[in-house]
Amino acid sequence: MDRIAKLSLYLQACEATPFGFGVHDCCTFSFGAVMVQTDRDLIADVPRYTTKRQAAAVLKAGGGLESMVTQRLGEPIPVKTAQRGDVVLFDVGPHGPALGVCVGAQFAATKPDGLGYFPMRHARMAWMVA
Repeated sequence: MDRIAKLSLYLQACEATPFGFGVHDCCTFSFGAVMVQTDRDLIADVPRYTTKRQAAAVLKAGGGLESMVTQRLGEPIPVKTAQRGDVVLFDVGPHGPALGVCVGAQFAATKPDGLGYFPMRHARMAWMVA
């Protein structure tokens, strides 16, 4: 099975998965997508967390979300060149940045009750998943 087929199955499995810090949040979802495509667990070294406060502490210790993603996936690429399966960063108003996964003209991202799909024009950074 190719990586895009694996990604499609992963997205279907996540459709109705409720949000949970450290279980199904923007990072675990996006890096889960990386893992199904590449067989690499790029967040195995990240301390486990179960609360918003713990998640914020992990991000702060790692230099912030952008820095942590760049350390794992390399330098960002132009958003307009993002392909299906690439990781994107977008802003969630006062909550700050969050991660999602490009699925073409949209990206998938976690919501309280599962996944939501949003126009790629809302992404402000992207990283290639190879």
